Amino acid sequence: MNCFIFIEANFTEFNMESIKYVSQLGLKSIFFCKNKNQFDHYNYRYFDEVIELNTTDMKSLLKATNFILKKYRILAVSSLNEDFENNAASLCDFLKLPSNKAINISIMNNRYKLREMLKKMDPNLNPKYSLSNNIFEAELFAKDIGYPCVMKSLLRNKEIFSKKLDNENDLKEYFEENNYKLQNIVGDTFGKGVLIESMIEGNEYSVHFIKSIDGRLVLTGVFIKEVIQIKKNHFLDIATVYPANYDETDLLFKRISPIIHELGFDVGAIQVNCKIENSAVKILDIIPSLNNNPLASQMIEISTGIKLSQLIIDLALGQNINWYPESLKVVAIYKLLLPNNGVFKGIKNLHEFLIHPNMEAINFHSDMDKWVHFNSLDKEVIGTIIVTHDTAEQALDLARELAAKVEFLIDMDCYQDS
Repeated sequence: MNCFIFIEANFTEFNMESIKYVSQLGLKSIFFCKNKNQFDHYNYRYFDEVIELNTTDMKSLLKATNFILKKYRILAVSSLNEDFENNAASLCDFLKLPSNKAINISIMNNRYKLREMLKKMDPNLNPKYSLSNNIFEAELFAKDIGYPCVMKSLLRNKEIFSKKLDNENDLKEYFEENNYKLQNIVGDTFGKGVLIESMIEGNEYSVHFIKSIDGRLVLTGVFIKEVIQIKKNHFLDIATVYPANYDETDLLFKRISPIIHELGFDVGAIQVNCKIENSAVKILDIIPSLNNNPLASQMIEISTGIKLSQLIIDLALGQNINWYPESLKVVAIYKLLLPNNGVFKGIKNLHEFLIHPNMEAINFHSDMDKWVHFNSLDKEVIGTIIVTHDTAEQALDLARELAAKVEFLIDMDCYQDS
């Protein structure tokens, strides 16, 4: 009997579809997790076995894998939690399965190492940047490049947000806020110091690729992002449109695709967040995964009919991928934030949106009867509106217009001390 091993997971709808697909292929689905009581057991319904172990420790993972090998033939190993992708890649290397090298994943996840790699490949893709080991080095470099500038943790991290700094006080505040957040869930240290970069202006994009085991790199699309400021020096990509127009797509593909090969990305899905500043492409982040962006995958499915949740499983199984969209609709998504702090009770005029001819979906990411903080960070987005239209501009305008018409039901009489 053949099996597929998952190491940890975020149980998003996208990831649940991937797990379900493994079962539909007739494979045994094995889940390695550190604490099986951490999640609702309903999430485990498509797994044949759930094995509890220290998923941050390679010796424990190898021991559990050898136990599985006594019963099944392992065809693939993957993680549906981006914090554990290095461990999944290391296990694939041990088993000689299709995967990226763990060291290449770690370089892409370390912002400073990525900047240093890009400097060797194509320095024009970088902004001005510096690794600052303490607040004094940070202040000197910030003065050199000028404010505003951007400060980031060395490793991408759900707890430490990148922040725009307008002055020296903002810089000191960033250090004070994040000095204690030293490790991610896997135990990787965020590294001594922080990355400081010059502020990149221009429109923001997310460029998505898939790469088959045969080496073919396929552009699955370019997303345009609309970013707003929601708190002092904190920003949110409030709206996204897919696909971008031809000129933008062509420029981004020509500038970025050679980098994917040079970084040693061998197989799977990858996204490159970037900006176009005065016709020049500048890279913000490279993320060797789709786990952190299920909304983008939903938009691709609405636009093309292709299920990326299944495609990433096929890639992990070493299959070559063909990209033949059934259609190409223009899709826009707009995130919903409550206008006030309070307990979210629903949307008064929901029916108005459900019957709109251009409406594809309205999703809720926050539970009803839950206290929500207005203009917190991305984790407090309560929902999304997804529409289609003829052009990117029309789709974005419609999504923005409908979002503005939402009549939230909010109980502001409840009090929560937080």
